[in-house]
Amino acid sequence: MEKSINAFRNVVLGAMTFGILTACASPTGYGRHPPPIYGNHLSEEFCGIQTSYTVTLRRFDTSEALQLLNTMSGKFACYSSHDLLPGRTSAIRKYEYVSRATPGKIEEWLNRALMDMSLDPDRDVEVVYNESEFILDKIVSRPRREPIRGGSRFK
Repeated sequence: MEKSINAFRNVVLGAMTFGILTACASPTGYGRHPPPIYGNHLSEEFCGIQTSYTVTLRRFDTSEALQLLNTMSGKFACYSSHDLLPGRTSAIRKYEYVSRATPGKIEEWLNRALMDMSLDPDRDVEVVYNESEFILDKIVSRPRREPIRGGSRFK
């Protein structure tokens, strides 16, 4: 009886170890990538035909752009790939973003990601979807200048 219990335990432990190692080695097992937080990557509910989108980031600084791209590539469901498009300037960055997610889900997840970055999509960033392009335009408000006191500047 004890031998059969030990044999059973070894089989179960072996199966569990194999399952853990297999999960760690597979892209869906989170071995190298964290699980998506926006949508379930295993569910076909959000995924459709693979589509290439242009994502334009206007007036985002480098750290904000990288944070958003890392979120999109690591945490959006149905992600395939992304790449920088030519013509980048310090104020405008354009990326090709390939995904099987629907445009509506990408727009929803972009808004959530912006909120996670402490940016308000209703005040701080304008999010526009036009055909196959998402334009994220960061609204930069300049501090008000104090009025000059003491007469005219022009004498």
